[in-house]
Amino acid sequence: MKAILINVEKGEVSSVDYNGDFRTISKWIGGRCHLFTTVSGLYDNDDILYVDDNGLNNGTINGFIHKNYESPLMGNALLLGTDISSGDSVDVETPLDSVQNDIYKYTAMVGGKLYSFKDKPHPFLISVKDKHPFW
Repeated sequence: MKAILINVEKGEVSSVDYNGDFRTISKWIGGRCHLFTTVSGLYDNDDILYVDDNGLNNGTINGFIHKNYESPLMGNALLLGTDISSGDSVDVETPLDSVQNDIYKYTAMVGGKLYSFKDKPHPFLISVKDKHPFW
């Protein structure tokens, strides 16, 4: 089925074929993920974003900010459609270019140093940096 992969290591957002097996989601979002979580409500449809649940705590420094979500999401992510009546994954509905335009690369601060955030600085990042210089 059609899905969208956000690959923060390569800096790419691309269409991929997902086999429907939830056990493979970990491989899509980085391989070292033992627990994933979902983010819904990013779009006006039933698409759900799957991310590493421990991405903020496991030393991952590359991630992204989505314009409709206030916190950084660390590591790769997989966007899948969802059949709300059954809970099964289906083809993603959101167009690829919408996802590409809605995210900004984010790189975490390590040891008090902001490594980078590219493209459009997100206001949330600026406020975090100003309020929490120890990040």
